Amino acid sequence: MHLPPRFGFLIGLFALSVLLAGCGGGKPVAPGEGTATLNGTPVTSGFVGFTPIATSEEKLPGKPATGAIGSDGHFVLSTYEQGDGAVIGRHRVAVTPQGEEDAAALRGVELPENELEVKEGNNEFKLELTR
Repeated sequence: MHLPPRFGFLIGLFALSVLLAGCGGGKPVAPGEGTATLNGTPVTSGFVGFTPIATSEEKLPGKPATGAIGSDGHFVLSTYEQGDGAVIGRHRVAVTPQGEEDAAALRGVELPENELEVKEGNNEFKLELTR
């Protein structure tokens, strides 16, 4: 059986569109950055993690975002690409130490507001840890 060239082109185009749809970046993200402090003093290293919280309509809430904390307490969130932000929606937030020294410094520390929302547009977060 011989198919017209146009038909083969359409099948190829359809296959390519299905393949590309499966390789998308996932859920939409919004830029997010901020500062982490401990009793008003900048946390100087470690990582911030934003883990999406599933809504009642979804089974998979999206990919988590992370950000390295700089020496001034500043972090920038990344999900799919460096600095792209976090998935839009509610997140559980955690600050984790980078090494043993950080672990000792952050032992017994709490993040009072450990659920935050990432909204469309730019997001600025102030993570105020307390002992």
